[in-house]
Amino acid sequence: METLRYVCDAAGDLDLVVRERDYGKGGGGGGGGGEKAPFKRAVVFRVSRACLRRYTSLLDANATGHGEGGSEREGSRLVIDDESITAVKVWMDALHRRGSRDGGAIGISDAWWAIHFGNKYLRDRKQGAELDDEDGEEALKPAKDMSLLAGWFTAYYNKHDETFEGKGEEKRRVWAFSVLAPAYWFDCPQIFHDVTKYLVYNTTGSIVNVNPTRKGDRYMRGVPERILGQLSAARASQRTRLEKLLPVVSAPIPEHKGECLDVMTFSHKRSLLATGIKSLFSLADRKRTLKALLDDLDEYKFTLVTIKPCPGSDSWSTEICSSCIGGGDEDQKLWRAAYKLTEGVLDASERVRGNFGGLCLDCMHKFKNGGDDDDDYFAHDRPGNHDRGCRVRHGQPTWYFSYMGRRELMVRHQARRVEKREERKKNNEEQMRRFALFIEDLEDGPIPF
Repeated sequence: METLRYVCDAAGDLDLVVRERDYGKGGGGGGGGGEKAPFKRAVVFRVSRACLRRYTSLLDANATGHGEGGSEREGSRLVIDDESITAVKVWMDALHRRGSRDGGAIGISDAWWAIHFGNKYLRDRKQGAELDDEDGEEALKPAKDMSLLAGWFTAYYNKHDETFEGKGEEKRRVWAFSVLAPAYWFDCPQIFHDVTKYLVYNTTGSIVNVNPTRKGDRYMRGVPERILGQLSAARASQRTRLEKLLPVVSAPIPEHKGECLDVMTFSHKRSLLATGIKSLFSLADRKRTLKALLDDLDEYKFTLVTIKPCPGSDSWSTEICSSCIGGGDEDQKLWRAAYKLTEGVLDASERVRGNFGGLCLDCMHKFKNGGDDDDDYFAHDRPGNHDRGCRVRHGQPTWYFSYMGRRELMVRHQARRVEKREERKKNNEEQMRRFALFIEDLEDGPIPF
């Protein structure tokens, strides 16, 4: 097994030995027992004992995951297994030098291993550690503060984002799924914002965590399920919004609601079919991404179709009337109706395409302003306030879907609003009653003072 040395601190007083397993050659990758994968290589990191004790639990008496002889009592040597050497190097650089920017040369699996190391050994943040899996509040700030690696992961993302654009849509989608968790854990708001938007508009089916490693245990954690659920809800909401925004068909002359309206409706549906869209909620189109549907709608062009009845049947009129077709002083009523339909379809596509900008990491932490949990959240539901205090600019849809509080909090807030409204109503009624009594006293005679 190859062993190398890496100096993180020239004045360090501890050798941290990291032994990396080769999960690609079999062996149990999870924590469920079975034969473990063989060791592939090992690296000795020269580190500061004080630095490790301050930021990690590696030197704690009850620390988990140590290898053979992995304890402080052995003097200047500490051994850990089941970690990625690259990920440990990134963490040691960040802890000793306050920031590693060498993110371009790593792979996405190294970022997931960095999450694994952080969840396993990093100390909990002293303030704001509201993460509680049992109570379901997974959307608040994670208890582990891994933002030290934000710059490192941003360097990786900036280098590979354009690279994956040219590798096909399927590979880019898989990459986006795997990028989601590091952007969340390393606190990269712009990356998280962009990737969540991409997943809403460019995926179908379940939005899930994609773990690119062969390791699976409680420390290799992806994005909380509640966040994934909100992404699915945002995607469904955009489909519903698109259905509602599509224009309603009308005859060139509104009073002609019979045959002319039938011809216009049929022509509109045929024009939609010509773009490749069957129905936004049909089984076929549900398997297509929002982006694909919107791209098809951008090709919409209204074409008048003559309806031919079935042979031998007494069908209704097959043509639009001459009055609706118009001409001369009537400014081509049919042309104007067709233009209105086309503009309506293109406008619906544009509005849906720009409606949802992605999720906001800051809006997920509803106590970011330090006030009451209800008032602090709902204070943002005002024009211009949706991105107040956030590191990315966004609108109301992002704020709405980024909130991860429990439903009972919203119910409680609504109940308080009802109580306040009823209280104001009673106060107004009492004031009116007193005013009426005052008027009656005036009518009965002068009021003695």
